[in-house]
Amino acid sequence: MDHSQFDALARSFGTASRRNLGRALAGGGFAALFGSAFGALDADANKKRHKKRRKRQRPNLPPVTVPVPTRKVGTCSALRNRCTVVDPAIALCDPANDFSACLITASGEFFCGTLLGFDAAVNCKACTQDADCLGLGFPPGTACVQLDGQFCNGCEATNNRACIPTAIPD
Repeated sequence: MDHSQFDALARSFGTASRRNLGRALAGGGFAALFGSAFGALDADANKKRHKKRRKRQRPNLPPVTVPVPTRKVGTCSALRNRCTVVDPAIALCDPANDFSACLITASGEFFCGTLLGFDAAVNCKACTQDADCLGLGFPPGTACVQLDGQFCNGCEATNNRACIPTAIPD
């Protein structure tokens, strides 16, 4: 651009002087040239400032087993099932009855029953629900239990089902 063209351009902006026009063009060129570089620096700074925090991982804890109240007394759980525990004392559900035991009914509920006088010929029945045991002449509160496990046997002929009276009658 020669002087005459520059003067014409300066006059087109009105009363702006050559010097002011030169400053404006130089400033605009500087901003255009270096502005994108500074913008990239600002973006990097924002990334660092707004860096996502890593979520804290919780340690793997064993599942909590909540004791489920039995029908009559005490608390039984899968960990206290007489058919699966090695120590029979763990399966006691009534401290006043040494023959009480936590068992699981045919419907999957926990039950505190008595094993006093258990006889496979009498107690092993092909039941599916508690009402079946009542229909067979067992006292009220008797449950149809599933005797599955290492420490329960003798009812193989009835698919390990038996009618067991409650440890604490009403």
